[in-house]
Amino acid sequence: MYLKSLPNDVYGNTDFPQSEIKVSDNRKKPLESLLFSKIGFFQLIVFTFALTSIIINEVQKSFDPILISNINLKCQDEAPSESSNYTQQCQSYEFILKCDHGYSFTDPRGMHTTVISDYLLYCSKLLTKNFLRMVVTLAVAVGALFYGIWADKYGRKTMLYFAIFQIVITGILCSYATNAYQFLILKFFNNFPIMGMTCISLLYVTEVFPDNQSLLIFVLFDCICGFGLIICGLISFSLRNWRSIQLVISLMYVIPLMMLPFMPESPKWLIAKSRKANIDNIIEKIAKLNKFSDLLIDELKQICAQVEIIEDTQYYHPLIADTRFLKNSTFLKHLMCLSFTWFVCALSLYGFRFKVTDISEECIFINTIICGFMVCFSTPLLICLLCIASNINAIIYFSFLVISALCTISALLPYTIFFQLGVIFTTECITSLTIYTAGYMPTIIKASGLGLCISISRFGSALAPLIDQVSGYVLPEFAFETFGLLALCALFFLSFLPNSHESVLLNTYDDYIETTSQERKKLLKM
Repeated sequence: MYLKSLPNDVYGNTDFPQSEIKVSDNRKKPLESLLFSKIGFFQLIVFTFALTSIIINEVQKSFDPILISNINLKCQDEAPSESSNYTQQCQSYEFILKCDHGYSFTDPRGMHTTVISDYLLYCSKLLTKNFLRMVVTLAVAVGALFYGIWADKYGRKTMLYFAIFQIVITGILCSYATNAYQFLILKFFNNFPIMGMTCISLLYVTEVFPDNQSLLIFVLFDCICGFGLIICGLISFSLRNWRSIQLVISLMYVIPLMMLPFMPESPKWLIAKSRKANIDNIIEKIAKLNKFSDLLIDELKQICAQVEIIEDTQYYHPLIADTRFLKNSTFLKHLMCLSFTWFVCALSLYGFRFKVTDISEECIFINTIICGFMVCFSTPLLICLLCIASNINAIIYFSFLVISALCTISALLPYTIFFQLGVIFTTECITSLTIYTAGYMPTIIKASGLGLCISISRFGSALAPLIDQVSGYVLPEFAFETFGLLALCALFFLSFLPNSHESVLLNTYDDYIETTSQERKKLLKM
């Protein structure tokens, strides 16, 4: 793909490999800058959509530990046998004896029904609580990767439609599942699009807002995730039946679905994918939504008419928009370093979060709400760090140093205050890594790159309880000592990443090559 005869350069630079561009004096007003020079009704719709979808996704994701939790059941037979109490006899019997008159929950403060109690999985050797949690976590991890790839190939809006329909349909069917195996299959496909949808929604917002406001958007959405946890705790406390809660959460996705028809496809993605016919229609739609003046609309049409976009399919592949990224050693090195830092940060986050919540069936709602407030507290911390340090790399360095120190202290002094501080700093670090990754990845593979990092981080979150369980057999301090050591290793990998303040927002592989070459020249001059 390259641009030919472009008086008003869409990307604001002229040194493209395999390009034919005529330099013009009017390069200070690129197409994107004119489209997104101010915030209008179009940006408001996109922001509201992303706000609601990310909150609902967090509610859905936070419901999984509550959904797959144990509750105490008591046999209601008139003369129950000694072995009829599930919670006391599971370790003694290979199968569960039948209770003719059903079971009742014994703790009115907890959930009334969960998957474990509904399908009588207390003594199951295959469908254990840890196995079910591993499967739903694996679904989120794999889905984040594939939805990121598909969003770069088929478009942001198309995959958002597909994700919402998949979540709603599978969620409703899941609430009516008649056995544990039906539930497991449906829940896998229900969780599959969650993080992918979050990633696409976040990128959609940053692509239609002015570039200088993308940092503020990330900070705002950092706080939103905490509200999702709080809402999840309140809904679960009110209903206490897993089928009702699952049905309500699935129907909540109707709200963002009603907004999607008013949202056109991301113009930046269309420009990067060389779809000029779509660009003309979407420019006109955005101009009407934002009530641009007739003079500005005419100027946008003139610029768009002068742009002749020629698509080069030489580097196309079904799994990646541009295969040249896979052959670039610098990009692969940076991607490996980013992936490792995401993995370590998520591993530490869920290690701290499990200690803070320490989910028990008596106060599961309160624990979820407390964890939500801990996530919200990370937002003021990030704002303070951004005021002190203008470079996001320095904030990530500082965060990992603090995380390593908190892990070491928590291993020696396992007090709740250190676990709470750990949740706050690791959540802030995740947000900082999201800001850096979204700024580093070019638009044409941004969803794929961010989706890959999120996917790897979910594997880290799934590994956290396993390490904590192993530490019970080795040493109680083993888990957090491991987290602290890995945080120090992440600092080493961070040293290979370029500084974010020296980079510009990129669209294509050619932009990436030009920016990388300029940064290398600066290093050689130093």
